Amino acid sequence: METLKARRSWIDILPTLRDHGCQPRLLYPAKFAINIDGENKIFHTKTRFKQYISTNPALQKVLEGKL
Repeated sequence: METLKARRSWIDILPTLRDHGCQPRLLYPAKFAINIDGENKIFHTKTRFKQYISTNPALQKVLEGKL
């Protein structure tokens, strides 16, 4: 059940990122992977992803209000 809850936490941002061509995907068990400018990034928690977004202004604009 914990894995399912963790995977569901990423569902709200996946469509937005797909619409902007970032190629997001969920890896097993609940890791979030994204391809940004040809570089693959993997995040184990949403907190780490939020920290990364704070350094990337383009993603901040795309995900404004989603996190």
